[in-house]
Amino acid sequence: MAEFNNGANGSFSGKVGSVVGSNWREINYIRGIAKRSKKDPSQGQIEQQMKFAMMVAFLGQVKDLLNLGFAGGKTGRATAYNLAVQYNLTNAIAGVYPEFSIDYSKVLLSKGTLNLPGAATLTADTAGQVKASWDPTPNEFNGSVSDKVTVILYNSIKKLFMSNSLSPALRGDGTIDIEVPATYAGDTVHGYIFLTSPEKGRLSNSYYMGEVTAF
Repeated sequence: MAEFNNGANGSFSGKVGSVVGSNWREINYIRGIAKRSKKDPSQGQIEQQMKFAMMVAFLGQVKDLLNLGFAGGKTGRATAYNLAVQYNLTNAIAGVYPEFSIDYSKVLLSKGTLNLPGAATLTADTAGQVKASWDPTPNEFNGSVSDKVTVILYNSIKKLFMSNSLSPALRGDGTIDIEVPATYAGDTVHGYIFLTSPEKGRLSNSYYMGEVTAF
């Protein structure tokens, strides 16, 4: 693949002879037409493809969130979402082929330097609700009671994400009740928490709060 600047006739897109012109993130490229391989994929390639498909299916629902949650890193020409997929592909896949699974306790949904609460837990003691609780005490050097709290819930049975976006919370609140659909009764729900400082444009790593059974 080669990068090129606009020539006398500008850039081009599409197939011209044996090369293809394209544009990605405002960068013009030309590349040769890929030759179809006659070799069967190796076992390692098959396993990597399976892991990748599993992680993309999992994280694809929260792509917009990840583009914010991983935006603080040095993305270069990779998107923040791509960095999130890469991190979780490396760190949050468990098992041996073909029985791969996602290790929810190791999933990271945001990455930053803002201080996390000293403790955070997830409980389900009321029908139709999941409660997230955390230590409201801020770190005087790296946190504030006004930091915004985002709680992400993942129903691993229905494979659906939801958040507290309709019920905003701040670090100083220490707790929030999130309403879940009645259809979640009996399902396993995993919880993640991360904080953002809108004034300073900073955010924390996400933290896995554990799993509960909704009812």
